[in-house]
Amino acid sequence: MDTRTAPQRLADLAARRFPLIARSQVISRPLSTRISQIESRAGQARQNGPDGVLRAAEALNLAALLISDLGIPQLARDLCWRQFDLFRAAGPLPSAVAQLALQPIINIARLRTRAGAGSAAFQLLHDLFAAVTSQTTDELDGRTVDLSGFTLSHDDHHEIRTWLWGVLLVDGMRALARAGDWERALDHAEQLRAVGRNLGDGRQIAVLAHTFAGRYADAHLLLTQSEFADLWEETVANCLLVLRLRMAGENAEGVVRQMVSDFLSLDHELPLVAVTSRLGLTVLDLSNEEGLSLDMQPVLERLSAMATAPGGGYAARDLLKHPSSANLSQVQLLELARAVELGGLGRGELPGDLRARFSVAVETSESRLSELPPPSSR
Repeated sequence: MDTRTAPQRLADLAARRFPLIARSQVISRPLSTRISQIESRAGQARQNGPDGVLRAAEALNLAALLISDLGIPQLARDLCWRQFDLFRAAGPLPSAVAQLALQPIINIARLRTRAGAGSAAFQLLHDLFAAVTSQTTDELDGRTVDLSGFTLSHDDHHEIRTWLWGVLLVDGMRALARAGDWERALDHAEQLRAVGRNLGDGRQIAVLAHTFAGRYADAHLLLTQSEFADLWEETVANCLLVLRLRMAGENAEGVVRQMVSDFLSLDHELPLVAVTSRLGLTVLDLSNEEGLSLDMQPVLERLSAMATAPGGGYAARDLLKHPSSANLSQVQLLELARAVELGGLGRGELPGDLRARFSVAVETSESRLSELPPPSSR
């Protein structure tokens, strides 16, 4: 039994789902396909010069993401730190290589945000920026990291700090949103000048910051003055309006009906399957109001069809976890489970044949980074 109050449920919902942006995301592919992608980059890592280093880093970043999707977060974290350590051993670094070196630490923060640990993700990004800025030894993710002499020159340090500041603002904004810390997320959005007229990340965060602070008129004004690029943004706007009306204790029935109608009118594209599913689940949750006579089965059927189409593994995983999945047929549930299994999501390990291929690709990529010339040889 859910003992949370209505405002608590709405706050939790907002932190899990928003901002909702029609932005291409990683598609859930079969495990064998993902291993092949890692192998391809590992093969290209054998090239001499910066391209080989870049491909090695890409292979290791994809490897960590795959391991995270399998549900082995500690190993994913270890892979990220192993990559950083290889780069660090070759320091001081020019700015382009320093960015590659810091990317796995940023990826740890992003994985934390995906896992719902927004506050911890933000703290890691903040601490990383502080350590790079001061070029000192600091505690990052429970490790002592020495960033003194990290960059090759003063100009390299300035470039890497400027780049990392942008990362802190953008990824920090999303991490704070995931933590439900809307006021601080809004502060970051304003520093980015991201509260534009369209309903992007910054404007959605601003609406939610006003809503959860009880500034309902300000939230309403932002929504009514927004410019919508397409039906997607109109649907998101209605989701935000329903949430704002519910928080204010006002009637939302008319907006709920429009929100549902808009969602069912949306086209869905393969790169947008995961985020479209999140939008649909948000529509389901916001429509769950006692006394509202509204058939939500069409929304559920639409979500099931999207999730069981090729590339829908992430959407299938999310739908299976949702209480509304109890209203799906046994056949639909089995199809969703197959989609999740095909992508290996949460399976906890790689099958033996794929594990061997994965290990070789990781070893090849790490070996390439270990060949970076040490500072003394430059």
